[in-house]
Amino acid sequence: MICSRNRAGQLAATLGRLDLVDLTGHAVEVNLIDSASTDSTYEVMREFKKKSSFPVNVAQAERPGLGLARNAGIKIASGDVIVFTDDDCYLGTNYFTTLSTLWDERSFQYGGGQVLMYDDSLDPRIARLTVHRRQNIPPNVILIPGSIQGANMFFAREVFQRAGPFNENMGSGTPFACEDIEMASRASVHGFRGVLLPELKVVHDHQRKRGSPEADRIVEGYDFGWGAYYAALFAAGCIPRSELPNMAKVLRQIDGAERYLEFVAKSNQIKRTEVEPGEDRPQHPDLVRSTSAEAIPPSESVANAPSETAKSSPVGPSAPAARCSREPIRYNELQISSDLLDQPHCRVRAKVFICSTPRTGSYLLCRAMIHHGIGIPHEYFHPLHAAIIGPRAGINALQNGWLLKTDAAVRQAYIREVMYRRTVNGIFSAKVQWWEFAEFLNNLEGLELFQNGHFLYLYREDLLAQAISLHISYQTGRWGFDDLVTSKPRAEPNFLDNASINKYLDEISAHDMAWRRFFTRHRISPLTVSYESLTADTGSVLRAMVESFSLEVSATDFAYTEERSTDTRYLRLPLVAEIKAHFLDAHQQVFQAPQAAIKATGSAALTKAVAAASEAGSCSPMRK
Repeated sequence: MICSRNRAGQLAATLGRLDLVDLTGHAVEVNLIDSASTDSTYEVMREFKKKSSFPVNVAQAERPGLGLARNAGIKIASGDVIVFTDDDCYLGTNYFTTLSTLWDERSFQYGGGQVLMYDDSLDPRIARLTVHRRQNIPPNVILIPGSIQGANMFFAREVFQRAGPFNENMGSGTPFACEDIEMASRASVHGFRGVLLPELKVVHDHQRKRGSPEADRIVEGYDFGWGAYYAALFAAGCIPRSELPNMAKVLRQIDGAERYLEFVAKSNQIKRTEVEPGEDRPQHPDLVRSTSAEAIPPSESVANAPSETAKSSPVGPSAPAARCSREPIRYNELQISSDLLDQPHCRVRAKVFICSTPRTGSYLLCRAMIHHGIGIPHEYFHPLHAAIIGPRAGINALQNGWLLKTDAAVRQAYIREVMYRRTVNGIFSAKVQWWEFAEFLNNLEGLELFQNGHFLYLYREDLLAQAISLHISYQTGRWGFDDLVTSKPRAEPNFLDNASINKYLDEISAHDMAWRRFFTRHRISPLTVSYESLTADTGSVLRAMVESFSLEVSATDFAYTEERSTDTRYLRLPLVAEIKAHFLDAHQQVFQAPQAAIKATGSAALTKAVAAASEAGSCSPMRK
């Protein structure tokens, strides 16, 4: 369906760009609605119908208004699924083939896709949406304006039958925009599930140049329409009165903010820096994060991007449907920290915390959860990642990530922004090592974050193998299955350094016990998962998590596997069993010491034997 008002020329260009093979191959019916135009728009529509070899319906709305025009189109359309685009947009190649392939009425009943700019001269603030990965929208949520856009959206007819038609007081041609997102939110409130599909692309040729007065007016109209959007949902009973703030109080706050900014501007205390539109810096943390390279096909895997410049590649993880279900993207830590996975804001309905110690497969679990839409778990409370995410969220003080430890205001702001930007399906997930909790979250802000959370405790049955794995990672700088070097390796690695392995064994044991004490003191019964069971059957762990925590996700098949790199260019690592045998052989000397000798010389012999065991092997490093 395409609605148009007084844009005969643009409409003709849009119709001329339709893929006729794609249309006829999927029995697509085209519905054209004239929104009370005063130019030749209606004649362009009738001429297109006359020349078309496929079904075309044409109708006229009685008065201007995009909501009204869309409803007129619904009445004449005969399809069970209605796709909407605009008269200044060009559908991507094989649009209907793609939608037909991905359509699954059991998983979603409405949704949208990407809206890409026609060229760089156009103002990027207008109707643009980049979707990096498939995003499932659970029922009963209020969507953020802009997260589904009328230039590229679709609804099953059943949605209109149960949730009602478009709001005819809204849309282009009326004072209030946002008829598209208002319809989507009503669909959600009525129990329908939505989806954002990166494979569905539309190119938007809106013809408003960067920073032009016309573009500014449209952006101001968006702000006006967003207020109308929330008011319309409230009037329709979709937002309980208890969830709305006191309007009089909000108006006073806005008035106070405006007066303060005027005061400091006049006193020359603020130097205002204009932001180029191309920077696409959000004015509010709820806005969709976009990137500058929409033209790059999402099917190009992020996994192939150079790790040291992960942020420079804005390519999203989603691709054709087969990749979404069978070929998971294996993110490294820096890629997860980049804006690749920033999300439009949605209400947090569940919080999931992976409590772990090093080398328990926690990032394997994080990637599997990301792949299946169970939040975007990450080590958010590590100074390295806080220093990447914080400044991008406008918290410039977090260029020093250690401020999370000492500044409560910064900590509170960061927690809020991370939850704004990293919630999927209403689920916020985070990975927390014990030392991170002890340093950064053992405070009022951290404990408030943990309130009403779901906890998964990840441990390793073979504690010695865990300590050896940690030792190997410190020696090589390689921490993941992909064998990328992410920390400085030792100049001459010594894999048989028993003293270091002993130290890591003590640290892991202490942190493991600290988590158990924390759960006990706070009456928390976590879902307990071993590294061994996670690596043997990751899908079963995901299923247990979803069921135990009653999480709403659309995935039904939790199959997920990762293969360890076999690239022979990398340093030949010793087998864990080899190091373990060396370690145990050395320590076995303590127990093999003759009892008579111990009795004869006292505790000094035992102390000497322990020291010998710890020092064993320190002079025989394995090299490349």
